Amino acid sequence: MSYVASSPRTAEAFAEFFREWLSAEDLGEINRMAGSAPFDALRGDFAPTAETRENMIDEVTRFSVHYARDPGGTFADLFTSRKSFATTPDLARIYGMAAPWSGSGEPPDMPQPERVGLLTHAALLATGALETRPIMKGVFVRGTLLCEEVPAPPANAMAVAQERSAGLDPMLSTRERTHAVTAQGACAGCHTTLINPLGFVTENFDSLGRLRTAQPIFDAKYSESYPAGVLAV
Repeated sequence: MSYVASSPRTAEAFAEFFREWLSAEDLGEINRMAGSAPFDALRGDFAPTAETRENMIDEVTRFSVHYARDPGGTFADLFTSRKSFATTPDLARIYGMAAPWSGSGEPPDMPQPERVGLLTHAALLATGALETRPIMKGVFVRGTLLCEEVPAPPANAMAVAQERSAGLDPMLSTRERTHAVTAQGACAGCHTTLINPLGFVTENFDSLGRLRTAQPIFDAKYSESYPAGVLAV
């Protein structure tokens, strides 16, 4: 590795670039809903802390910088690598790892085969809320990673979405609800071809970035969760 590539200042510059490119600062606080019955039911025995958000951002930044500085690293590595750069217990727990990486030597592989590449790292999956955000994930992939223009939504998009959502079955999954709201009228042109398919790809991960096989639905009135497995993702 050349002196420039190995310089700590280069690493800092790369880290700043990736945090901006990945819109890392848009990630909300992961523990902001802690104490609410639905969120506590969702998280189970996993307790995100005030540091979890920054830990997620640091981990995906460390992952990206590693391949940027590696002389043999390629852009494709960002989307095919199965390495974990989680150095904190909370991220290791999310990834199903027995222990965090020490930070030196070869980073370990993710134990979950579903985790491949950048888009399956917690910082790009988590919302800290009850639901994932497939639309925002789709917009990010289409615009930031594929460098394609995504038309701005119409001015009344939020009002239309709220109106269509109001009459939907509360037992619909996030994917089903998103499709029902966006696959009709003027919304369909962009959502069914440009946005939703890309956002749905990682719906097998929950809003804390954990792998899942089903989406639990929470009763808004009684704050009780339906049995796990009621809804397939």
